[in-house]
Amino acid sequence: MLPTGIPVGHRARFADLVAVVAGSPDLDTARVGLEAMPRWAQWAGPSGLAMTVDQITDLASTATWRQALNAMLAACDLLDDASAVTTVATALIALLDDELPDRDQPARQRLSELAARLQSRLGASDVLRGAATEVADLLAPVAAATAVELAGTAVPWEDIETVTAALLHVALLADRPLLAQTAQRAVTAGLSRVLTRLESAEPQRAARALIDAGAPTAALIGLGIVQVAGRTTSWQEPWSSWLHELRGHDDADVRAAALATFTTPE
Repeated sequence: MLPTGIPVGHRARFADLVAVVAGSPDLDTARVGLEAMPRWAQWAGPSGLAMTVDQITDLASTATWRQALNAMLAACDLLDDASAVTTVATALIALLDDELPDRDQPARQRLSELAARLQSRLGASDVLRGAATEVADLLAPVAAATAVELAGTAVPWEDIETVTAALLHVALLADRPLLAQTAQRAVTAGLSRVLTRLESAEPQRAARALIDAGAPTAALIGLGIVQVAGRTTSWQEPWSSWLHELRGHDDADVRAAALATFTTPE
């Protein structure tokens, strides 16, 4: 039943019933309740989200945490409040050393799933994009590759006030060569999805800031922007000149990647 079919004065009571169903010991019943929970989130109050947090972080239970994760993310998006996301990440990080019989790193697996599902929802949710950046910072000391990929995917390309700072922060997190490659892939994938909607000056400003930062990781991410924008514009300036500049970069990996990028096919 949808909330619109219930008088406003009774919706909170129905939201409580949905929460009871979502917490049912019968797994099929619980899944039905969890699927319905986001629609009732604004009437369920903090207790509804708290229940999903408990199910996600209860490592002893494997039955409904995925459904609870979906319900939590959808509810956070609808409520415009993603504090529960960082609560879950913090709790799971604290459980990383917990070992359970016949299980393999359950908390780490749930953190990876949290990051993956966050990434899949970022395109249409500013509040989850902000949460993704916070979760990436939390993950950096314990799951660096996951953190870098999440931060790179969460770059707010259409926010000209923050995009450059976000990119430089991704470069800071990617402090090893393998992480730099992960960062470049995540950043360029995100840029490819939105480039045609951006003013030409915006990716140029971001790429120039990364190239000028001096650090190899920043330059490699900058090269990724040069590659995407250069190919899209048939290597109009300044992309061609910047590619040639990066072919002379001090870092051997940046030079090699730039030299392996061609502007005109033979």
